[in-house]
Amino acid sequence: MTEYIIIVALIAVAAIAVIMLFGKQIRHAFLTMTHSLAGTGTGEQVDQAEEAGETGQDQDVGLDDFDASQ
Repeated sequence: MTEYIIIVALIAVAAIAVIMLFGKQIRHAFLTMTHSLAGTGTGEQVDQAEEAGETGQDQDVGLDDFDASQ
């Protein structure tokens, strides 16, 4: 039973690490998809998402900054 708890904890740590590394890029990707499905203008959003994906990798963002960008 202890092995399962360790596996769940490792998966949780990995998920938090992925969100910390790629959170902004994932958020912009979903924003672009949402606008595309809604039929609103997507050309500008795609450009913004690509730019954020390129510049977002250089930023040091933690969990405290998660909601600050909105």
